[in-house]
Amino acid sequence: MRVLCLERDNVTQLCDPDSDGDIYTSSFELFPFHEGATYSLYLGVYNGKGPYAGQFSAVRCLLDVTAGSTHWERWLKGAREAQRLAHEFNKELAYPAIFFNVPALTRMERVSDFNAFFRCFRPHDKRLKLGEYVTLEPYLEGVFRHFDQRAVSQMDLGESGAQPGEPDIIEHIPTAPVTIYATKHKNIHSTSSIAHAFSHFTWHVTRSHIVCGLQGILSGLTYTLTNPQIHSVSSDFGASDGSIQAIAEFFRIHRCNNICRGWDRYIPDRNSLPQLNFLQEPAQNFRSNLQQLMEKNCINKNFRFSKKFGTVPSAPYYYEEGCVNTFV
Repeated sequence: MRVLCLERDNVTQLCDPDSDGDIYTSSFELFPFHEGATYSLYLGVYNGKGPYAGQFSAVRCLLDVTAGSTHWERWLKGAREAQRLAHEFNKELAYPAIFFNVPALTRMERVSDFNAFFRCFRPHDKRLKLGEYVTLEPYLEGVFRHFDQRAVSQMDLGESGAQPGEPDIIEHIPTAPVTIYATKHKNIHSTSSIAHAFSHFTWHVTRSHIVCGLQGILSGLTYTLTNPQIHSVSSDFGASDGSIQAIAEFFRIHRCNNICRGWDRYIPDRNSLPQLNFLQEPAQNFRSNLQQLMEKNCINKNFRFSKKFGTVPSAPYYYEEGCVNTFV
């Protein structure tokens, strides 16, 4: 709509069909409600004839670039894969524990001429352009939290409350059983075990990638999560994919719980692991080398040296799975 020959609204074109085959447009605000290092998020309203019509939407735009469809390919690929693995995990637990939604890709049809004016009162970096590609997804309402293990570790040190995040994705669950909401945990430490187990599960079933960096809202024992981060052996999921190093770091921190105990863990390639041959080290450096291994969680409490060689191991030692293994 135009006012005095000026375009009033930010409006998207019809989006690609979502998982239910519905298509929408969205009109949205003139300034973002959240702006991070990579994305800007605008609050809007769905326009269409599907179940989301009239509900709040979140329009995600890339910063520092006028995005084309190729800019979103790996990000959307990651969202689809996270959704697929969440469905498999829910089957494993026999209840709807975790949900993602795949955002719909669309383009800007109209850009408000008042955007520059509002930037004076609400400073932000994003400058929308006609024709640029954005994504459209339901707005996620509720207490937004991070459920990754680093965030919980920080809470152990005394930090409280939810950390800031990006309210993004919510799953439409028309047939979810009501009984699953009967048990409610008030402590994030008890409920986060499901999210941590989900990340472990993604490696257990794929043996090629892991979904982590989980953030979103929690209702009862059901997580609605957004903006998944995926690390893969072959670095297939974009700039945020930390590959093998990030997978190894996850399992260095991860402590299995009653859900994921016994599932497959990441085992590094032996040829890529650091080697320590204590026979080549001066005797006075032995204790310091051993201390370094302990600090890096490379050995466990049950580690013992070969009696044949007294206190000095006889072969190069590799760290793997949180303990030291020797290979002749």
